[in-house]
Amino acid sequence: MLSLLLLLSLAACGGGGGGGSSGGTGGSEIPPEGYDAEYTIYVNGAEEWTPFAGKSGVSFTVSDDKAISVSDNGSKIEFTGKQVGESVITATLDGTESKALVRVRAMAGGDKDDEEKAAVPLIRELPNSFYIEYTAAGYENTVSICLTESSYCTKYFDADAARYGWNKDYYTPSVRYDYWEGYGWMDMTDDVGWTSGKFNSWLTDDDDPIFYEILCAFRMVIAERGDKAINDISQYSTGKSETIANVKCEIYEIGPYSYWVEPTYHFCLKSVNSGNVEFAVTKYEAPFAGENILAPQSDEVIHSASNG
Repeated sequence: MLSLLLLLSLAACGGGGGGGSSGGTGGSEIPPEGYDAEYTIYVNGAEEWTPFAGKSGVSFTVSDDKAISVSDNGSKIEFTGKQVGESVITATLDGTESKALVRVRAMAGGDKDDEEKAAVPLIRELPNSFYIEYTAAGYENTVSICLTESSYCTKYFDADAARYGWNKDYYTPSVRYDYWEGYGWMDMTDDVGWTSGKFNSWLTDDDDPIFYEILCAFRMVIAERGDKAINDISQYSTGKSETIANVKCEIYEIGPYSYWVEPTYHFCLKSVNSGNVEFAVTKYEAPFAGENILAPQSDEVIHSASNG
């Protein structure tokens, strides 16, 4: 009888004091590592959290007050979704901390069908070719990248080797060349082409993503957050859009980062960290049907690195 009463009392307490409000999915049974509770709510939806049951004098801090608005009575905290994003609520009592992760989703709703309709899975089907030009922090000039089904080439400016000017790397399945201004193309193959397979497979058999330069910045941070995030990126949408390189991009926010993501392949065409632009694509074509204009021309002399 005592055991039964104990089980009933624990069930009534719930998982850390969450739930009871509208517009959210409630606290998770197993929150992410480092957190004591997890909530997913919708914009204008509300939830509450009681970190220390039966205790008062609790102080609360919020990591991002743009995502949620809060109020507390020293025992529990109530929070409402303001805009898409994430916020961490830290509760402190007598030197002991408890943390709750709150995710705010874009679409109001709450039942399972609505949630599934609102989900936006990360696009897996990706092109075998692309051409981009972009500017990035730390580079003095435009960086160009061209991938075709038979070759891959980059063109960039190395500030640490300015005497060489523009540098290029060129790969095929069996050869690799480097270009140094004043020296020409040098054979750096040494029996190695793109044997890693990264130029013919975007995802490995165990779904670990393989990333191409800056285009996959958004994919990389999504993948690092786990399979759940890969299957639904709507929780990071701001609901805003902007045209980058003649492509209308949706804007996503994850922590201090904002990503401008094109809708066909979910490539990232712009990244901003805490207001500072990390890179911005200025020319974009994917898939790319033309010749690799960055590759060595047939009449260019290719020198062997071993011959100096």
